[in-house]
Amino acid sequence: MAYKLWKAALLVILINEALSEESFCDNKCFGEGVVTSRSCYCDKACTIYKDCCSDSKHFDPSKDSDSSSSSVVCKRNTLVVNSCLPEWKGPDFIIKSCQESHNEVDPVGNSPVTSETTGISYSNYYCAICNGDSEEAIVWTIKVSCPLLNPSIDLDKEEAFKYIFYNIPTKEWGYVSRENSTQKLSFHACAVISEVPEKFSSKVRKCSSVEVRSCSPNWKINLVERMCDAYSDPVFHNVTKYKNLYCAICNNVDQSLLNCGDGIGPRMKEVPESEEKNNLSFSLLLDINFSEGNIVGRRLSVMNCLPGEIFDPFARRCRNIVCAIPGYILQNGLCIAGSASPI
Repeated sequence: MAYKLWKAALLVILINEALSEESFCDNKCFGEGVVTSRSCYCDKACTIYKDCCSDSKHFDPSKDSDSSSSSVVCKRNTLVVNSCLPEWKGPDFIIKSCQESHNEVDPVGNSPVTSETTGISYSNYYCAICNGDSEEAIVWTIKVSCPLLNPSIDLDKEEAFKYIFYNIPTKEWGYVSRENSTQKLSFHACAVISEVPEKFSSKVRKCSSVEVRSCSPNWKINLVERMCDAYSDPVFHNVTKYKNLYCAICNNVDQSLLNCGDGIGPRMKEVPESEEKNNLSFSLLLDINFSEGNIVGRRLSVMNCLPGEIFDPFARRCRNIVCAIPGYILQNGLCIAGSASPI
């Protein structure tokens, strides 16, 4: 009984500290819903990313952080959700496709998406489906860059995808060309990269280059560990960045040695410098809009896709990247038999 009372008292102290007007580095919402730096966030999505400011209305330290349903990873320098809700009861292959999002053969299905409804980014469209957030999920812009392609080749970018293939032996996409009728076909390797659409640039969470977000394995006080996991208010010890004061404490850092640094810490570059320098010969951007069933701004196909489908220029066909079962459509998170005619 005494232990339970002590545990409850300590939790109250920690909560009061986290919600106090004077956070360690003053990363606060100040009741306006907009944070003064990007060290922490005030939106509803902060409960998913676990980066709430301590005075965010969505921050509830009394909830068990272990019960959080989402696993967040770094993909293309952006934090994305790569797990399904535990209560989701849809097809198993969607869960598997969400968790195994490294299929280079399928750039469209592997591309991250961002929800216009919630602003949350997912590892792929399947993850948005099994989190009940797919209705307005937008596939990221796909960039095809072929730095080894001969600049002298007369290339019509509108027709480029007729000559882009996946090389199974080398496991890479590339452009197949023949400069004249006497030459053999040659394969030029290309990089296929997903980029955050411009309209989501202020909504996505960038991955910090370095940040300690968990306690030392030897730490034994669970309440401090929960507070480390719960919210964001970065502090620094020398060059090491900690998610908040409690993450520093449970990694045995002397509090007197902590400082607020620059408030946001170092960030990873959006695109590697070498990638930009080498991107000289051929680059094609695909703005894929799932809701419109087409590729915005490109006449890559005259095919009319059915509602809920997109034209995949890599597969050269219309496809339903969600159900992937012929004759089935998505309704209320489930793949069911549907009509083949457009609505």
